[in-house]
Amino acid sequence: MTADSEDINAIIKGARAEFRERQIVEAAVRLMQKKGTHSVSMQAIAKSAGVSVGLLYKYFSDKEQIVLAAITRVLEEFRLRIPAAIAEATDHVDKVIAAFSEFCRIVDEQRHAVVLTYQVSKSLSKEGLQSIQAQELETLQPLVDVAAAAIDAGKLRNV
Repeated sequence: MTADSEDINAIIKGARAEFRERQIVEAAVRLMQKKGTHSVSMQAIAKSAGVSVGLLYKYFSDKEQIVLAAITRVLEEFRLRIPAAIAEATDHVDKVIAAFSEFCRIVDEQRHAVVLTYQVSKSLSKEGLQSIQAQELETLQPLVDVAAAAIDAGKLRNV
């Protein structure tokens, strides 16, 4: 096997793993939204995702890990898309509009995971909750920064 074919195989394996993780997380979010987090078993998640229980446990050791993955995916969308939306705008007010519009689009696209976040955040472990809170602050900082810049430029009023 050549180095190029090994690289291609690694890429394919990584893409397959990403697909499986997304498949599991999306199935879990749908089930948890419908039945409640505590009512959903790992076996039910595996069945809904169309994978074996063994494969599910290969990716996630428990439901909290799945919930954290779902929340992290939403936060990653914020992290990537909000700064990109801000960068496309030219003036301060347009940057604020672009940032908050993109934020709302993401929430709309990911509404099941967002609702799940609020439903289960109180039941996460201390470490899980702290991780999510830190990521939330990081991903929302561009919104704060763009609003502050508009205020500093006299384009928005500080209330």
